Amino acid sequence: MSAEQYQRMVNTLDKEIADLEKKKAAADKKSTNEQKKAASVNISKNASAATIKSKMSEICRHEDAARKASEESADLQKKIAEKRAKRNNAHLKLQKEQQAEQKKAQRAQQQMISAMQRLYEDRIADLEKQALPVVSVSSTLETELMPEYDVFVSHAWEDKESFADEFVDELRKLGISVWYDTSQIRWGDSMRQRIDDGLNKSRFV
Repeated sequence: MSAEQYQRMVNTLDKEIADLEKKKAAADKKSTNEQKKAASVNISKNASAATIKSKMSEICRHEDAARKASEESADLQKKIAEKRAKRNNAHLKLQKEQQAEQKKAQRAQQQMISAMQRLYEDRIADLEKQALPVVSVSSTLETELMPEYDVFVSHAWEDKESFADEFVDELRKLGISVWYDTSQIRWGDSMRQRIDDGLNKSRFV
């Protein structure tokens, strides 16, 4: 079963337990009230045999009702205990499944990070091997070919939150134009193409 299925099971059992506890509280209240009614029946010393018989019958009815309510409460308590045991078991399985899914997601994320880092490293290595020819261009074309970014920031993904994000912010505060994956790569983009474009349009890496 998935974590979502276990969560639904836990939620269902929580609702069933709450309903049973409500019924048990009602049964306990009824048992207490019936016992009070039985205790409140007053038989005077001068009561006739018929009155005494009627009063005793009334006491018995209240005591019987109290007993039945008490038995109902005990039965409900047993059901509550069984439901709680099932709920605790389902919750333990839920936690294990959540941990397993979290580890799976972390592994997938790490694989993606490693793939992106290798892509950065391979592309930079390719550029280092390439010899850039010296060409003469017109002033208009030269302007068109001018880099759009001062720097291209390549970084290890584990350093993104602890260093790279803040480093890029500080560069931008100084008026330095920065190519940074978080800003330039969008969902659906070709990661390789965007990186190539950024490297080609940056003065320094």
